[in-house]
Amino acid sequence: MPTRLAAAVIALVTAASSALAGGCAVLSPADPPRTLRPAGDPTLGSDRAPTPLPADARRVALPKPDYRYRFTKDAGEDDFNRVYRGVWNPYRNGEGKGKYFWTISAHDGVMDVRLPGGDTSGPGAAGWFGPNDLEAGAVTSITLKVVPGQGYGMSVMMWPTGNEPRRGEKNWPEARFVQSPLAHDHATGARCKTDLNCPDVDSFWPAVDWTQWHTYTIMTSTTGTRYLFDGVEVGSVVRDPIVGPHRYTLQVAGWKNSFPGHVLVREVAITR
Repeated sequence: MPTRLAAAVIALVTAASSALAGGCAVLSPADPPRTLRPAGDPTLGSDRAPTPLPADARRVALPKPDYRYRFTKDAGEDDFNRVYRGVWNPYRNGEGKGKYFWTISAHDGVMDVRLPGGDTSGPGAAGWFGPNDLEAGAVTSITLKVVPGQGYGMSVMMWPTGNEPRRGEKNWPEARFVQSPLAHDHATGARCKTDLNCPDVDSFWPAVDWTQWHTYTIMTSTTGTRYLFDGVEVGSVVRDPIVGPHRYTLQVAGWKNSFPGHVLVREVAITR
């Protein structure tokens, strides 16, 4: 899938530019994007640090999910896609180097994306959960934790099913595992410079920990998007609502000289 990268975005491909100078990569039209931002991303300000959550924050009431996915049936890496067909919808990566989703299994009530490490990039995971026709008003949540593998990162996003970035890309959580996760709310419509390039982004960087169980929620509406952490709002944007059908996508990938680890997903919830 074609994708734009904001200034200073690191692409999860070997064609990425330097870590802080930014770059771009064009993926095949069949594949969603793979983009992560590094620590110190200049789009956030080079001296910016994560923002602590307010001590008196109140939880936001969430609607009852239409879909709740748990991983209670064990499945090996060779069988996960069959056992969880329709729950997890994998796709090939953008460079034709194989399939990211070969390292996923289910055990002990979790979806386990194994990060094997090594001296070459990938593999990891690439796919979406459940339906691919979510519209403005949809609420998506994922409960996960990371056993960090240095050199890996992840993006969970609402991505346009038609692979048109100007219809709205909403990322949360997204980052390399060496930093705390960020939320990135990308421009839509006329604010995109081209069909493949929507660099204008509102970003939120709460001081939270990948390595503990937490729930990350994207609440879309016809006027904008809210981002929640364990039910507490960490940022909101009252513009650039998603347009047309979207899918709730997860991408995990690594760089060269990475170290083994795991991304563990306990639950995914989707409300139309």
